Amino acid sequence: MAASTNVTRVGEREVRLTLQPGPDSWLPIEVLLATGNGEPRLDVSWFTAEDTRRRPLPLRRVLLPWAKPYLAVTLANHTPELEGGDWERGRKIYFGEQAACFKCHQIGG
Repeated sequence: MAASTNVTRVGEREVRLTLQPGPDSWLPIEVLLATGNGEPRLDVSWFTAEDTRRRPLPLRRVLLPWAKPYLAVTLANHTPELEGGDWERGRKIYFGEQAACFKCHQIGG
């Protein structure tokens, strides 16, 4: 478990995990549920220091073990092909009657 995790036994069948995840980081949690006589049951809820009402953990917040963090693709700030270009002149050519690019092509699509 993470270094900032506190495990407290609340009752015979209840354990509370207090976690302090870092900003923009995933917090892996693995639950092992021992079975015995009877039907196994697992209830998961969460609350904050500001609001102690128990809430169900939304499924959109739970990721499968093979999920990977989304890495945003960053575009290069410098595009050599556009260097020295004139967007206004390009717009006039694109929408102009001589080249008439706009008749067959669309911007952004």
